Amino acid sequence: MKKVYGLCAVLVCFSLVGCAFPLQQMPAGLIASDVTVPSWNSVASPTVGSKTGKATCAAVLALFASGDASVKKAALNGGITKVMTVDTNTKAYLGGLYWSVTTIVTGE
Repeated sequence: MKKVYGLCAVLVCFSLVGCAFPLQQMPAGLIASDVTVPSWNSVASPTVGSKTGKATCAAVLALFASGDASVKKAALNGGITKVMTVDTNTKAYLGGLYWSVTTIVTGE
């Protein structure tokens, strides 16, 4: 039983670690989240481009992280040379055991 309590304590600690998660504040569910919000660094164009590009990074247990979710990478992936909008999609499962951030850009 002590092992179960210890595991629960570790999971709670990981779910409360603020530095392991994106700085942008957005709604987050304890069990699961899938939220898309405009990026704080958005170019704020009133029009949405015809092309879309995405770039993703992810973390597991707030211990291992990899990927490139930069605007530059998303634009390259979508064949975009003129960025019009930038959004951020965040997915988290089980209090942050798995966390991914996807940058979504539109443009021409």
